[in-house]
Amino acid sequence: MKYYILSFLAITFTLSACKPEAPVSEETKQLFQSVEWLAGEWTFNDEIKGKTTVETWEKTGNLELTGSGVTTEGSKTTFSEKLAVKVKNDELFYVATLPEHKKPVWFKVIESDGNSFLVDNQENEYPKQIRYTLAEGNHRIKIELLGGGKRVIMNYFRSK
Repeated sequence: MKYYILSFLAITFTLSACKPEAPVSEETKQLFQSVEWLAGEWTFNDEIKGKTTVETWEKTGNLELTGSGVTTEGSKTTFSEKLAVKVKNDELFYVATLPEHKKPVWFKVIESDGNSFLVDNQENEYPKQIRYTLAEGNHRIKIELLGGGKRVIMNYFRSK
């Protein structure tokens, strides 16, 4: 009897863990395709502060990009974050996971035209919005951090 109960529980657990993915609309698929140009390695050199930031992105799933942002000063890492662009509940999100936050920060993609996209989270302290813009063919991206009356612009160049 004990064997049957354990078997039943194991099968139930296995089946519940294998839930099918929620359907994704064509609109959300197209929105994701409009930001796929982000895949690659992008470098920002802040010569005034003597720092270099590298954002690396790769397509890791049908509808997912994962990446990281690492800032170094000489050989010392001064900042790092994990990044992702992914679908949740048929909406596209930019997700930043920072060491100082307990939970990832989710920004909804609210606008995209194939050469730029804007993400928004008005509940985040700063930035409230982030805009990525592709420029100079596909050799440069401009990243703008917006919110609270501040606007920070960084120009990254494709390094891979």
